[in-house]
Amino acid sequence: MRYYIKELEPDIKLGKIRVSSHSDADGVYSTSLLATIFPIEEVVFPDVFGEVLDEDVVLDQVPIKPSYSGIVIDHHPQHLERRKYTLVLGDSPTSVVVYDLFKDKIKKEDLWKVIGGAVGDGQGETIPGEIWDMYPELLERYCYTREYYGELKISSIPLYMLLSSPINSACRVGQPYIAYKILKNATSYWNVLEDPALVAARKRTDEERKKMLSDTHPIDLGKVIVWKISSDVKIESGLARELEEKERKTVVVVNEKTGKISIRGILALYLKEKMPQYYIGGHPGFTGGSLSKDQKVEDLIKDLRKLF
Repeated sequence: MRYYIKELEPDIKLGKIRVSSHSDADGVYSTSLLATIFPIEEVVFPDVFGEVLDEDVVLDQVPIKPSYSGIVIDHHPQHLERRKYTLVLGDSPTSVVVYDLFKDKIKKEDLWKVIGGAVGDGQGETIPGEIWDMYPELLERYCYTREYYGELKISSIPLYMLLSSPINSACRVGQPYIAYKILKNATSYWNVLEDPALVAARKRTDEERKKMLSDTHPIDLGKVIVWKISSDVKIESGLARELEEKERKTVVVVNEKTGKISIRGILALYLKEKMPQYYIGGHPGFTGGSLSKDQKVEDLIKDLRKLF
């Protein structure tokens, strides 16, 4: 940790820190945490995971370019042993890693952002106990009411589980930088839950989800379920998670329009190992990849069938 801080000191003094981060909740939350400690001049959220240029710090990504020589704070396991960059690698979401590195510098009023990042990466169990001590109210339940045939119905969800979806929604509609600015300026987690831009992004992703549920149909191949969609919204990861949680079977969602692949489930790392031609990366239970220009969705389905 001391070495990492020493490496950053010259840029901190000059105000020249540039950051490249993953365009998901963990990436955006970890960037907003870093911004509470160091002055950040520029933030980039690349369309392709790990496609970094010459930014000073990379968060929640594995750089594709072998020549990258900056600093990487990450938790994905696929980093090469021979690399030029300085790697700070944790076994928790990047938001938690940033907290572990700089817990003595982050203000108490910003620590709820660690919860949002960890939950967004599906690893809420890694949230340090001392943060729950500071924000026990986030374990309370947020209630929804509606009238159904004249009878009042109520449902609820833990408040902490609501912190990631607005940020992920903004990322899915191509607005990760807007989400970052909202988080950077937020004084409370209620700013995330009630911000008009994030509410609009959530509404758009909800509408696209309903459209995909109506217009597309997953195929159960036995060991895995494959789901072909076509959308301008990056909704594949949400659909994969939702179906995997319901069926308890590995789900592969492929977006024909963008070529993006999202995999959720117990075989996620197995598919990463067995299908390198689809550039799959990630961590246990959560991986993603992409089709090349020469590959079609039908090729992916054939290759999945061959595995089992």
